Amino acid sequence: MSELGLTIRPAQPQDAVVAGLAEFRHLESLLKPANATNQAATGLASKPIGNSSDLQTEAQATIEKWDRLIEGIPHGNRVAVAVMNKRIVGSAAVTYTSQLGRSIVAVREHELAGLWVDELALTELGFHDEAPTEPHFRPLWETAATSFQEIPSADSPAPVAGNSVARQIRQRLLDYVLPALGPAQTWVHTADRVTWDFLRSQAFIPDGMARIESEWGQNQERLVR
Repeated sequence: MSELGLTIRPAQPQDAVVAGLAEFRHLESLLKPANATNQAATGLASKPIGNSSDLQTEAQATIEKWDRLIEGIPHGNRVAVAVMNKRIVGSAAVTYTSQLGRSIVAVREHELAGLWVDELALTELGFHDEAPTEPHFRPLWETAATSFQEIPSADSPAPVAGNSVARQIRQRLLDYVLPALGPAQTWVHTADRVTWDFLRSQAFIPDGMARIESEWGQNQERLVR
C-alpha cells in the first residue's frame, strides 16, 4: 500500500463494468472535443460522437471488451485494476498478440491492450493533479531510479514524489501487467498525448504503423519496445 492508499490487484469478473466505463470516459473526453471542431484539420473520417444512443453503444462495447480481457486471464491475459479508498481508479491489460492472429504487423508477442486512469474518480476522491512543471516526455534512462529486474508486487514502494497522481497510477499498473521492461506493442490514439507521452517515457517508440480503429473511427499509431 502506497502513501496514496493505492493498491494494484488482479482484475475480477465484476470489475469489467468499472474498467470499461473508465476507458469510455477517457476516450469520450479525449475525442468528443476533436469531433466538435474542424475535422478537416486532422484528416480523419471520424464517427459523429455526441448522440446519446451512440454513446451508450460505445460504453457497452468497452465494457464487453474488458469482459473478454478478464475472461482470458486463465489463458494468459494479465489484467489488473488500481484501487483507492475501495474504488477502482484505473485498469490495465496485456494479451498475447497470437490470440489475434500472428502476421507481419504483429511484431511483438505481447500487446498492451488497455491502460486507463479514471480522472473523474480521482477528482471525486479529492486528488487534483497540478500542471506539470517540466515536459511530459522524459527518456526512461533519465528517470529510472530502481532496478527493473524484479517483478513489482502489489505492495511495492510509493511512486516517486512529484509525479502526478494519475501518472503514478499508470506507472504502477504498467509495471504490474508488463514487468521488467517487457517487450510489447500497443496502439494509441494519435490525439491521446497524455498516454502517448507516458508510454514514450517507458521506452515505447512509434514503429511507423497506423490505422483507423473501428470503435471510434479515430487514427491510432503503434508503439513498440
